[in-house]
Amino acid sequence: MEVTGDSAGPRVLAVLDDTAGSEALIEWSSALAHALQRPLALVYVESAPALAAAVLPFTQVLAHAGAQWAPFGAEEVERGYRVHAARLRALADRITPRLAVRWSLRSVRGVMPHAAYQLIEETDLLFVGSAGPALLQPGLGAARRASSAPVVGMLDDGSPAGERCLRVGRQLAQALNGRLLRVPVAPQLVPEEARRQLDAVRADLLVLPAAWARAQQLANARRPVLVVA
Repeated sequence: MEVTGDSAGPRVLAVLDDTAGSEALIEWSSALAHALQRPLALVYVESAPALAAAVLPFTQVLAHAGAQWAPFGAEEVERGYRVHAARLRALADRITPRLAVRWSLRSVRGVMPHAAYQLIEETDLLFVGSAGPALLQPGLGAARRASSAPVVGMLDDGSPAGERCLRVGRQLAQALNGRLLRVPVAPQLVPEEARRQLDAVRADLLVLPAAWARAQQLANARRPVLVVA
């Protein structure tokens, strides 16, 4: 059931844009919200660069093969925002009832994944849609359906934050009837090495402590991320 206004207590927060993978992210975040008995807050990020590009005087669009090039303006982008928000709402309406999850949807304007990272103070569990070139790591099968048992990968640095990630990762994998892939890593890694570690994990979803989830690392993630604070 969609709710309006802010729900009291902690929420699971899922931030999405208009790229592929929205259905999987809503499935996964709903499953965790159900397991933890929390409401789910969906946030749709309206692409600010798309709007900026649309108002340039030379921006045009080709409606279909054989058509003439036509001007493409801000109103078309705004209409696209509304269409995608409605699509996300329809997905949530279909997915959440079987899990009895209360949910809400709001829109913000910005740039992924920076817009998502700015919301990290609102929750201790933040799902971020993939900002990389592919939803899934090559080798896992890009055609994997949202309903399939996913591989939940988590990088364990042995810290207290890593221990909490491990607990959340186990809860998520159990809720999805999936598999938890635990990858031990050194507690201190330079950013470039951290990115290599992220890319090497063959999983559908990554569970990361907040200290690892800087915006630039999220920007390089090739699959969705669950940030645990």
